Amino acid sequence: MGSGLLFATRENERRVAKIVHFTSLHKAHDPRILFKECRSLAQHGYEVTLIAPHDREESLAGVAVRPFPRRHNRLAQMLFNPLQMLRAALAERADLYHFHDPQLLPVGVALKLLGKRVIYDAHEDVPAQIMSKPWIPRPLRPAVAAMTSVAERAAHAFDGVVIVTEAIPSRMPRARTVVVENFPRLEELGRAEMIPYQERPALVLYVGAITEARGARDMVAAMRLLPAGLEARLSLAGVCTPPGLAEELKQAAEGADVALLGWQDRGQVAGLLAQARVGLVLLRPTPNYLRAPRATKLLEYMAAGIPAIVTDLPLMREFVESVGCALVVPPGDPQAVSAAIQWLLEHPRDAEEMGERGRQAVLSRYNWDAESQKLLKLYQRILGNASAATAPP
Repeated sequence: MGSGLLFATRENERRVAKIVHFTSLHKAHDPRILFKECRSLAQHGYEVTLIAPHDREESLAGVAVRPFPRRHNRLAQMLFNPLQMLRAALAERADLYHFHDPQLLPVGVALKLLGKRVIYDAHEDVPAQIMSKPWIPRPLRPAVAAMTSVAERAAHAFDGVVIVTEAIPSRMPRARTVVVENFPRLEELGRAEMIPYQERPALVLYVGAITEARGARDMVAAMRLLPAGLEARLSLAGVCTPPGLAEELKQAAEGADVALLGWQDRGQVAGLLAQARVGLVLLRPTPNYLRAPRATKLLEYMAAGIPAIVTDLPLMREFVESVGCALVVPPGDPQAVSAAIQWLLEHPRDAEEMGERGRQAVLSRYNWDAESQKLLKLYQRILGNASAATAPP
């Protein structure tokens, strides 16, 4: 059992340190929260509980899941989630609390005032993300983004901060902040039986949230432009936001082979990756995406040996060109996307080599095994012997 896992009790016995992760916005099956962070902590001997929107209490990936109600009304989220989450978190009597939503910053502050150890996990550059949120009126976005930036300065009171990319600005406390990128787990690469690349059907794949800013309309429009003889099919694996977008995409896809699969679990995603010939990452140049050198879905395609088509965002282009794993197209250009899909499908040997370069890059560098060590070191620093002389109340 690793260092930092054990605490002395008043009876001079030893016990495993208990960790609580909590979120009111992400599902319990969130790949980063459950299958990467929580699972890695559990595998290294921590007792891990996850409080998240879920339909029942159960154990997943060695993690105890406690259900939290999902509220779709944003006003209800702001009014009721923080207090309810604080009560749920305190009931677990944990040694360290790790939370994942900017909406729950007041909960993190309350826990610190009660003498608890707290980590804030910033999955996105939230103020930049707000600037492209469709549900916030455009004139209000700068003010909301500025208020969020001020609110995130509460992170200076926490014991640690986890950010997903160095592009997240320096408002976080530098000495207590670690970058833990959202790279794939190596053990997931063999979860599904991989079909030899040149024997795969002409399947074009997108995995992730399906939104306008992530190029949903461009994907469907590109498929309609492909020659019928290619027999290409597009599978969209994820949830459409807003909900009305799904019906719009179905209507726009008339005449093309497009399947909206809805949310898929990790096993289903692995099965899709094992069959696909092309992966799409058609991000629009919003402030948040312009800061991101890599997208999680791009790394998943790379891990599965699938060549990708990505939009020409400067940091993204620099990354894929350094690896040689993707074709780059202008943002918002379905004709260019269609031409790139056609080229990859008609040049399977070149496409396979491109995918293999991506896979080797993940195996050698861009994988979760290396990133998880940063998270574990942060935990060991916070839960070290000096902090663990006595059991928490």
